[in-house]
Amino acid sequence: MENKKKYLMNEISVSTQTPDHFDYLILSFDEDEERSWKILYELKTKSIVIDRLCVFVFGTTEKAVKGIISSSEIDYNSLSCTEGEKQDYTTNVLSMVDKIDGIHKNSIVGVDITGMPTPQYFLLINWLSGQVDSIFVYYTQPERYIMNNGLFESYFSTVGPISVAEIDGYSGIITNDEEGHRVLICMLGFDNDLLPVVIQDAGPERIVAINGFPSFFPKFKDVSLANNHKFLVGSEFSSRIEKTQLLSDYFYVEATNPFETYNTLDEIAKEQKGYCIDIVPLGTKPMSLGACLFAIFHKEVRVVFPIPEKYAKGISQRSRGTFEYVISFVF
Repeated sequence: MENKKKYLMNEISVSTQTPDHFDYLILSFDEDEERSWKILYELKTKSIVIDRLCVFVFGTTEKAVKGIISSSEIDYNSLSCTEGEKQDYTTNVLSMVDKIDGIHKNSIVGVDITGMPTPQYFLLINWLSGQVDSIFVYYTQPERYIMNNGLFESYFSTVGPISVAEIDGYSGIITNDEEGHRVLICMLGFDNDLLPVVIQDAGPERIVAINGFPSFFPKFKDVSLANNHKFLVGSEFSSRIEKTQLLSDYFYVEATNPFETYNTLDEIAKEQKGYCIDIVPLGTKPMSLGACLFAIFHKEVRVVFPIPEKYAKGISQRSRGTFEYVISFVF
């Protein structure tokens, strides 16, 4: 089976792939992040009808329902809300799954990952991969991230202590040859305090770093590099970094393209024979979506993530374009 996947992606405003209705549309409503419900505006503009609107609510259901109705006037037939805290991702997904009855392989399903914590949508998409043949995934870019103290070392998406854990359903498989030999593929994000915690916990023999380029904005590439560079190149971990064939310390993938990330992970994995592969998806949501799909189709891969005590509120402002990705689970 060919590992490199064919794909369809575009901004939803010009997409010709968007269906005229969804059997299920699943999103998170976060009153502190306006872009978490931007997809509803986009679908309303296209006159898309939704049968079941399924919403993870990080706040109160009353505010979510009021916000959904007043802000988008989206046409839906029924609404299911699941309240929860962002860090309780397993409980949230299990509660939502209980409400999604009647789903089958030909159901038309949309998932907006904009406001979903990474572990939550990893678990949700993994479950959906066993239920339907394909899904539409959406992500809305922010207009700006909140960095109160300048560009560098001032972006924090989490609050309180961090615990590193495998994401449920992504534990990987270890062969006898790989026992004790691990390579950690690090997708670089803005938080400068998360990566060293993950590396210390995972204890890899090798480290491969992936950064987003081109990024949403040109400066973002430099922010992620600067906030992680000292923990990779100028620390005890520097001797473990695997260099690319161009003698660079990093691999680069387009920050908005999960399929490019998928194919890059495939290339990296082929060079790591004899090693158990761990991935920590700290990059952009589209980059982490590529890691999610790669791990679903490569059950030997383990995905780890720094689970916070709490997630920070209001880490971005307003919204830009919304991307649509068409994901097939069958070949």
